[in-house]
This record gives sequence, structure tokens and C-alpha cells, in this order.
Amino acid sequence: MLALVQGSVQSRDTFKWFSNVADMLRFEFRVHNTGAPFTLFDSALMNSFSHALPYLDRPFFAAGCCVPDWLTACDRRCRTRKKSAALYVDSSDETMRDIALGVVQHHEDDNWFHRSAIFNNLNMQLAIEFRDRYGNDHSMRPSLIGHVIIEMFLDWHLESKFPGSVRRYYEIISTTDPIKIESAINQFATRPTQKLAPAIERFLDERYVFDYETDAGVRYRMNRVLQRIKLEPMPEASETWLAEVRQRVYRESDSLLADFKWETVHPTNE
Repeated sequence: MLALVQGSVQSRDTFKWFSNVADMLRFEFRVHNTGAPFTLFDSALMNSFSHALPYLDRPFFAAGCCVPDWLTACDRRCRTRKKSAALYVDSSDETMRDIALGVVQHHEDDNWFHRSAIFNNLNMQLAIEFRDRYGNDHSMRPSLIGHVIIEMFLDWHLESKFPGSVRRYYEIISTTDPIKIESAINQFATRPTQKLAPAIERFLDERYVFDYETDAGVRYRMNRVLQRIKLEPMPEASETWLAEVRQRVYRESDSLLADFKWETVHPTNE
């Protein structure tokens, strides 16, 4: 993998950082001495839709699948570990049980997806292509772009296979109670938080997954990431490349989603 960034110590280190999604999501970007942390609601550096889709018939389970990403966005010091959440999967409180099960499922999904050879190889290929096409960039930017756009395109591929699922996803999450979710999470998180409930409200307002339908929308969301961390945005010309990448991700989707729980996804009536 490190062949991606020959000749650049900075890039070799960066690619090592991002070879594991948990490290990438939890890495606090501080650039240009601004002291500003990377805020995920400025972007879509997460695929909570894919995590939650198989469980939309259980709203709090689906919400639990999103919690680790929401916390990364709103309270970087508050974490929900799989081991801690697992202590509550047999709770007599149904809401608590489903939220804990969702958190556990999120970590299990991340484990198989981000450790897969197909994901890491495709991420490397995309990073090399972007670097070579757009300015011989040896910063963290190509690796970050490759990682994030794979997840964006997979989210919309799932919407294409199950039309109306994104709309249903937001509708289902909106039926849950953010205060109840926050209260449950505080039972097993590494530290209590008061930031999760308002973050869920912002998440529902943002509805960023709908932007993934178009290559312009994907570039817009990716640039929200890059601008926040003071990296150069993707040029408009890159939308042609994004269209090519979208088709490659779609072609590789069966392999990328090899362990996805297809059998539990319930198609909408659309």
C-alpha cells in the first residue's frame, strides 16, 4: 500500500493514518495553526446510511448504527466502544437494547468493510489517479478523497437498488427521540455528552445523502471536507473523473459489500 506515495515521507505517514477508517474518522485535523478540529457535519465523511439501511424496521437500532459517526462529528472525546455497548444488548429496556445493538453492528460493519482487500486496493488506485491527474499532490488529500468518495458512491448505489430508501432512512430516524438516544449512549460511552441530541437534529436538517445522486453533489460534499481542513478543493473538471469512479464503484459493489446484510433490507413501495 505504501507504494502509493513513493518519495514522500509525509504522504507515506498520511496513507498509514488513513489505512484504518477508525483512525481516519477520529483523527483531529489541525492545520495551518488554526486549532480548528475537523467537523464531519461540514461534509459527509461517514456512511451511516449504509450502516442503518438493513435495520430501518427498528428505528432505534438504525439510529444506534449511526451513533459512532454522529459522535465523531459532534463530540470527539465521547466514544462508544463495541465492548461497552455489548454489555447492554440484553437490556430489558427495548430502546436501550436496540441502540446498543446498533452501536455493536456499526463496529462490526466497519471491521469487515474497511479491512477488505477490495476496499483498500480501490482506495489506493483512486488516490494515485487523483494525485497524477490533478497536480501531483503528495498531501493527505488524494487518500482522503479516494476513501470518502467510495463510501458516497456506495451509499447512492444502495439507493439505486432500493429506490426511496434514503427518504425512508431520514423519515425513520426522525421518528426517534434524540434525547432518549443521548441518554442511552451516556450509559456506556467513554464520557457523558450533551452534544449528541442537537447533533442528531442537525443531521436530519442537513440530509446530505441526497447530494450523492450527482457527481456535482459528490464534489460539493467532498469540498466541504477539504475546505474545512484547509486543503485545496476538487476542481470542477474532476467531475468527469468522478463519473468514471462512480461506475467503477458500482461495478465492484458486490465485492465491496460482500458482507452487507442484503436479506434484511426491506424495499420501499416506490
